[in-house]
Amino acid sequence: MGDPNGFSFSLREYVEYNSLDNDLYFIARDIGNMLGSPDRNEGVLKHTEFAELKTESELNNRQDYRNLSYDDRTFVAEGNVYMVKLNDGSKAKIRIRQVDSSAYKKQVTFDYIYFGQ
Repeated sequence: MGDPNGFSFSLREYVEYNSLDNDLYFIARDIGNMLGSPDRNEGVLKHTEFAELKTESELNNRQDYRNLSYDDRTFVAEGNVYMVKLNDGSKAKIRIRQVDSSAYKKQVTFDYIYFGQ
């Protein structure tokens, strides 16, 4: 909390978790680090879903992504790759570069490809 902890793919910038532009947010909990759908906190916010691509380590791989199993939150770890299904029907693909959830800093850094509508 404090610093923007959400991200908007269409704006290409970090936003507050309760922003109407927010597509995802980072959750650092005792059980693990997660990315979650903003509507999990407030029902009027966007709904986002995540699917881990377990066999991928690169953003530019191309596969058939039609039969993925999505959820509205996912545990994250450095190096993992995820497809993100956004509220407006567009998609993004992200690769987690770094996760820091120490007592003094809670941050996830990722590379992404935004496919838009």
